[in-house]
Amino acid sequence: MKMQVVRLVTAVTLAMAALFALSLTLTPVAAPAHAAPEAPSAPITVTFWHPHAPPRDTDIQVLIDEFNATNGLGITVIGTYAGNYGAIEDAVTDGLQGHGPVPNLAVAYPNAVAEFARYGAVHFLDGYLAGVDTTDIFTDVLTYYLLPEYGDQTGGLQYGRSLEAMFYNTHLLTTTGTPTPTTWPEFGAACQAVASGAGVLGTIPGTDASKFSTWLWSWGGELVSADANHARFAEQPGIEAMRVFRDLINLEIATYSSDPYGPFTDGQVAFIQGSSSAIPYIESAMAGGAGHEWGVTRMPAMPGQEVVNSYGGGAAILNHSEAADLASWEFLWWLVQPDQTARWAARTGYFPVAISADTHPSITAKLASEVHYAQAFDLQPLGRGEPPLRGWVPIRGLLWAAIRDILYNGDEITATLQAAAARADQILAETGPESVEITSAGGTLILGNSGINTTTVSFPAGAVSISTTFSIIPLPDTSASGLAFALVPETTFSTSVTIDVTYTDTDVVGMDEDALKLWFFDWGANTWTDADPCGGYVRLPGQNTLSAGVCHFSDYALMDRGRFVYLPLVIRN
Repeated sequence: MKMQVVRLVTAVTLAMAALFALSLTLTPVAAPAHAAPEAPSAPITVTFWHPHAPPRDTDIQVLIDEFNATNGLGITVIGTYAGNYGAIEDAVTDGLQGHGPVPNLAVAYPNAVAEFARYGAVHFLDGYLAGVDTTDIFTDVLTYYLLPEYGDQTGGLQYGRSLEAMFYNTHLLTTTGTPTPTTWPEFGAACQAVASGAGVLGTIPGTDASKFSTWLWSWGGELVSADANHARFAEQPGIEAMRVFRDLINLEIATYSSDPYGPFTDGQVAFIQGSSSAIPYIESAMAGGAGHEWGVTRMPAMPGQEVVNSYGGGAAILNHSEAADLASWEFLWWLVQPDQTARWAARTGYFPVAISADTHPSITAKLASEVHYAQAFDLQPLGRGEPPLRGWVPIRGLLWAAIRDILYNGDEITATLQAAAARADQILAETGPESVEITSAGGTLILGNSGINTTTVSFPAGAVSISTTFSIIPLPDTSASGLAFALVPETTFSTSVTIDVTYTDTDVVGMDEDALKLWFFDWGANTWTDADPCGGYVRLPGQNTLSAGVCHFSDYALMDRGRFVYLPLVIRN
């Protein structure tokens, strides 16, 4: 279980989702009859924010124009280059907080989509996917947006992707009679053999989490636990992964460089690791550099653990109306079909998400003419994505710092990884929701794992008519005092749902426990407002508990009075 309660430590960031009661219509997801969509009663416009800067904006616009001309459903997609991934995340979050527009479709990484879901904003795709044949989509594409913090619901879908690959200098390997390594012992031996030549290094390991994830998985390790509650990268596989590169650095046959591509294309290093999207750059730089033959393959792995990190933002549907959301889905599903994903990949150098796209003329021509793209293309079945968690960006930062300290500052491996894992556990506790599917028979949603600092939401029979996944999310970044949490989606109930909060004396220091209430943030008034629960309150100060029967879900804070709040400030990690 996640920590159910987070003490509110800053007054600069507001994370109140009462906006949706004002601006977006939120409907529990039911499985639509997608197989035979009906034309809408009126034309529908779908706004699509993407990060494809010129010249790729032209490539995506070609597909958008084709869909608009051929869909026959009265749907018009308006594509807008909205900046890079970070800019899109900021703009969407700003819109969800009531300060700008919210698109129908937004391209974002899974961790950003998990953040959007914290506002109840994401139209999960499981109902739509249940109505279509997904057997032609790569498995890791289907699981890339499977959000464990929201009951493993699908928050988005990729229409192209990249892979983390190893680039090797064929000339250096051939000259020293060294085979291309496939296991970690072979990799160490290959680095030593190649580095026996003057001025040549075996490898330049990077420090980012994309590389570390591949190393860890290739030793059979995991980044986080299955329930997403705890970091696991400090276990023995993570230690072994770091030891490989630490030993090579100690032997002076590996080193650090902020630009590993330069030494590689100058013929000074045998192996580097990076995104498949770098292939065109390496081809150009190698032609103007050492001119050596080179190749693309996966990172080494222990037998049975062959894997590559697969990544790249797809699109998420943000709740507007059922008709608008379905129109957004029509475009997104069209975009991932073999013909479209193949042409997009051939134009951009990404990889298609449909398995059968490898027979599309545009892909077969690219594979025949671009040998390095073809080598990386063959790695697709080994793809796997990083955890799609709200707190994953700061955890990636922890990994970057730990790798740097171990490889380049000489810090002890186990202690450094364990310290990073302990901080990652705190982040997971502070950001991770608990989710449960509630049926018409009722059920219980609990945040916390003990009688102290526990929030329990009890749904009576009949509270929902359609089985719906509900989430309770700790809110560490609000300006309230006391305890705060969000309940999503922001559903209205015909009968009261009971919220039981158990708190500590520290949580309510300076407050009148007999006057404790639930408050929600009113964006129109820019202030906390008494939630005025439909089922009233039961306060037991002697037991440090408060119960309230609510008929609507929102962001809530436990306080004895509303607090004055300054204008919100969105801060990205």
